[in-house]
Amino acid sequence: MEDVHRRTAFLSDAHLGTPGCQAELRLDFLRHLHCRQLYLVGDIIDLGALQRPSGGRPATAMPNCNGWPGLQPD
Repeated sequence: MEDVHRRTAFLSDAHLGTPGCQAELRLDFLRHLHCRQLYLVGDIIDLGALQRPSGGRPATAMPNCNGWPGLQPD
């Protein structure tokens, strides 16, 4: 994927935690996105799905963000 440069970007209704959320695809997009402002709109994390037994949620439903500077612990 090529880098994407925008002044402002919106990520809406990702529903992370659900089986069809395409977390790795979204993470790949965010790794290539360069913007001044990123707005997270709507249901980014589906808390209901995270509260269900983990048997119904594949490991890919939540991305591994290790190595991404914007998500490193302080």
